[in-house]
Amino acid sequence: MRYPKLATPAGWIAALAAYFVADLTTSGTLYKTLLLTAGNLAGVLVGIALYSRVGMDDRRLKRPMAVLFLGLVTAAAAFASGLAGAAINPLLFDGSAATGLAL
Repeated sequence: MRYPKLATPAGWIAALAAYFVADLTTSGTLYKTLLLTAGNLAGVLVGIALYSRVGMDDRRLKRPMAVLFLGLVTAAAAFASGLAGAAINPLLFDGSAATGLAL
């Protein structure tokens, strides 16, 4: 959202590669890396989808309400990642869905 010129297929591929490399270098398996990357992307995609609906003045934080919109979008994106975590935590770490949501 901050640098729209980077929202190209190459930019998305680079972002995915960064998520993969970061996890694989910490001894993650391919399965674990795929799930954790999906969880991270859930939050990113929800954040982009919602914030793109906010007006340009609000994206540039030119109005007092813009901070409220930014906070709400951030909370929704975090919740989306949390929902992914709720599904992933029992699969990867034998934890509960509630713990995955909280983390």
